[in-house]
Amino acid sequence: MAASNDIVANKEAISAFEPSLWGDFFATYTSPLQRSEEWMRERRDQLNGEVQRMFEAAKAMSMADTVKLVDTLERLGIDNHFVKEIDEALCRVHDEELDFGNSNDLHVVALRFRLLRQHGFWVSADVFDKFRDGTGSFNMNLSNDPRGLLSLYNAAHMAVPREMVLDDAITFTRRHLEVAKGKLRSPMEEQVSRSLEIPLPRLMWQIEAVHYITEYEKEDEHDAMILELARLNLNLLRSVHLKELKSLSLWWRDLYDNVKLTYTRDRIVECYFYSITVFHGEESSVARIILAKLYGLFVLFDDTFDVRATFEESQMLDEALQRWDESAVSLLPEYLRMYYIKLLSNFNDIEDILEPSVKYRMAYVKRQLQLQSKFAIQQAKWLNENCMPSFKEQIDVGVMATGLQWMFLVVLMGAGQMVNNEAFEWAHNMPDMSHATAEIGRFINDIAAYKLGKCKNDAPSAVECYMKEYGTMGEEAMAAVTEMMEQAWRRMNRDYIEMKVPAPPREQQPHAASCAPVLLPPPRVQLQQLRPTRSLMLGAAAGRAAVAAPASCTRAPLLPRRASATASDAAAGAGREEEAAAQGLSLSLWDEGAVSLLPEYLRMYYIKLLSTFNDIEDILEPSVKYRIAYVKRQVQLQ
Repeated sequence: MAASNDIVANKEAISAFEPSLWGDFFATYTSPLQRSEEWMRERRDQLNGEVQRMFEAAKAMSMADTVKLVDTLERLGIDNHFVKEIDEALCRVHDEELDFGNSNDLHVVALRFRLLRQHGFWVSADVFDKFRDGTGSFNMNLSNDPRGLLSLYNAAHMAVPREMVLDDAITFTRRHLEVAKGKLRSPMEEQVSRSLEIPLPRLMWQIEAVHYITEYEKEDEHDAMILELARLNLNLLRSVHLKELKSLSLWWRDLYDNVKLTYTRDRIVECYFYSITVFHGEESSVARIILAKLYGLFVLFDDTFDVRATFEESQMLDEALQRWDESAVSLLPEYLRMYYIKLLSNFNDIEDILEPSVKYRMAYVKRQLQLQSKFAIQQAKWLNENCMPSFKEQIDVGVMATGLQWMFLVVLMGAGQMVNNEAFEWAHNMPDMSHATAEIGRFINDIAAYKLGKCKNDAPSAVECYMKEYGTMGEEAMAAVTEMMEQAWRRMNRDYIEMKVPAPPREQQPHAASCAPVLLPPPRVQLQQLRPTRSLMLGAAAGRAAVAAPASCTRAPLLPRRASATASDAAAGAGREEEAAAQGLSLSLWDEGAVSLLPEYLRMYYIKLLSTFNDIEDILEPSVKYRIAYVKRQVQLQ
């Protein structure tokens, strides 16, 4: 116990978080509007109609002008008003290869490549061959075209695994843009600097929109009507967001003051900002509020494990979370009891406001939070025992401990009918896209933590584990982890493109030989218009996206052969689709109360399955009990 208390003292000494930058500012602030909201909405609707007519005319417009129009709307943050029109326009652009095959305008060719890939269309990197010389290097005369270089640089960050030509493109363009940066005129200089820091496909769309609204006006070819629409839209969204922030700030102040977890981050504004990167329009208010509230509750959960709780207290909190019942509050130390009560009551309040057809998703979100607790316990155990895990062990646990898979489910739960049930089931099975996103979050966090020197009294980071296992210095380890992060971005790009129907021909893709799981959509699943999962999960990418529901990838079972076969046989024997769905839902809930969901002939099997798992967990040594959560999770994935 003394060792645990020493660890807590050390953790608190180095982990005192800065107070909120905002205080209660948003609880009382009201944005002054020069015009009434009613007038602005009417004017916006009128201008929307004008832009829609531009798309009608775009059928006779050149393909180059079409992609420029789409790019402008997206960077100004108003593309969500024209989802159908943009999709139809990009379908035409994708089909009209000849127009672009003859183009020697690097900016246009690269812009088309980026936009199509960001919207899930497959485009071969061969389109850039015309800009390379006989040795395969990019032509040096491109260095005189900063606009083209910037477009190529951003486009190359939509690479999929093994696209070496795009690796070369990034190296080439970055080198020349760095040289040119101080010599460029505004707004090109600002745009280059922004992209060199964070490439456009990975930048929060809100940040780009705020910058680009002021920059677009300086462009010689800007359209005054589109600029007016962007400004109106920004002002209306800002008004909505401020009202939501006021409500959230009041809720958070009541929660934060009541739970009295003063060691945790006071960051509801940052949680809300994350939510607006996911849910864009005014119609998504409820979804934004749900996401921000649950994110705020998760921050308290995360900081308790990381900053305050002893190992013994972490185990108490985990036990209470597994029970998920107010009666379990007696298991907790005094300082955690109010938080636990508030956690359960807020989950109940949020479930009450969900549409009846999606209320079942809350059970998945609860279960995923319980799994998050198990991963946090494993990290706490490493710290308590002063244990340095292997690099693979750290990645396996650390990636899941980010909470990004949990956030993914929260996002899709809040999306309501925008996301169909098949999409939610797909996300629950943690496809490779979701895992890649969590890897990026883990690696960004660990690299930053290592640079800041804040890992000394925290669970070992990926950088530290790599250094120990491979005998490297910090710089080399960070470079290796950075490369792994880049590959995760590429897997995410690839999987997103493969969601599009029809999927790109596999023989035309450089990753056709990759051993990574292929995610292809079942025919009944429709693409749903949302922001990209890159920005949903990380707040680090931009663009527009569709959340689809590809078939989950096959994973090697961890169950003993007989138990695995029994589960498979029962599913096959169910025969009817609704019975298979009921079995899947009951396994996800993993609770005897779910037995009522099943047909009569499966109920005793389900009860015996749960009781056998409990019996097996009871005979495991305490140090390895956490592993049963992984085994359960694999049964659910099967």
